[in-house]
Amino acid sequence: MAFRGTASVAMWANVNTQGTHSLRDSYNVSGIADVGGNTVRITIDDDMDNSNYCVVVGAIEDNHSNTSRTPRVGNHTRKDPVTNYVYAAACDTNSNGQDVRHLMVVVIGDRS
Repeated sequence: MAFRGTASVAMWANVNTQGTHSLRDSYNVSGIADVGGNTVRITIDDDMDNSNYCVVVGAIEDNHSNTSRTPRVGNHTRKDPVTNYVYAAACDTNSNGQDVRHLMVVVIGDRS
């Protein structure tokens, strides 16, 4: 049973952006789209009540080595949030877009 209300986890997704983008697992996601530039659009199934929510994004490069990982940064990539989708991408520490094995996105906010 999902918690709904003020300040709840309203959506989360784990996306593979290497090659053809694929949704590994999710909650309250109706689909994803590769929009280019190492960016994915994640469509929220049950829309947010408003656009005053928080997006947290993390990234894992790959699983080739436990000791030689290059840092990756996950980013919410839209200037202003909207109620029915989020854009997310990963980049390296020099702001170069990167495909990643795990792009993990969490939206926290209000849903009635």
